[in-house]
Amino acid sequence: MDFTMFAGDTKRLMFSITSGPPANAPLDISDATVTWQASKGNTTRFSKVPVLTKTIGNGVEVTDELSGNLTVELLPADTASLAGTYYHELQITDAAGDVATAFAGEFKVLRNLIP
Repeated sequence: MDFTMFAGDTKRLMFSITSGPPANAPLDISDATVTWQASKGNTTRFSKVPVLTKTIGNGVEVTDELSGNLTVELLPADTASLAGTYYHELQITDAAGDVATAFAGEFKVLRNLIP
């Protein structure tokens, strides 16, 4: 999932976690751990040090456990000092301990005129 935003804006990223091909059925994420992280760079070359981390209760809200729907919320303070291209990943660890990177991509943070 790629996106563009302005520094200091609020951004809500909506994700639907599925079982993957071929069925792509909604995945029950009850009792799952969800981590979203972003670092400077792009999909082929990025820093291993995250500039943003969001977890359940800290920027990640599970909106429908049984359907695998969740939202990652970026607040103005999260991006106020950022500019450029960033790489991000959303990782799910289910109740059995299985780990999957559900989404990855790039986003651009543009400088803004109005702080």
